[in-house]
Amino acid sequence: MKIYENIYVNDLEVRVGGKIFKFADDTKLARIVDNVEDAKLMQKDLDHLAGWADANQMQFNVDKCKIMQFGMGNIEFKYDLGGGAG
Repeated sequence: MKIYENIYVNDLEVRVGGKIFKFADDTKLARIVDNVEDAKLMQKDLDHLAGWADANQMQFNVDKCKIMQFGMGNIEFKYDLGGGAG
């Protein structure tokens, strides 16, 4: 007998300060990062997403995760999503 489960992602952004965009199996996190403190807040958002995934027995495909930065003055902060550096 097969057992199917539904996982709802409506609570994905509950503890995230950045903007979350969801479509099908795609999730994007956006935040303005002007300095190291902003980058730490982005990392905190990523930590919350990783915690959500763990609590719901799901995984983000870290190999498909990318960082896109706009503007000048990149502080080259190293982000991490659940143990997989981005």
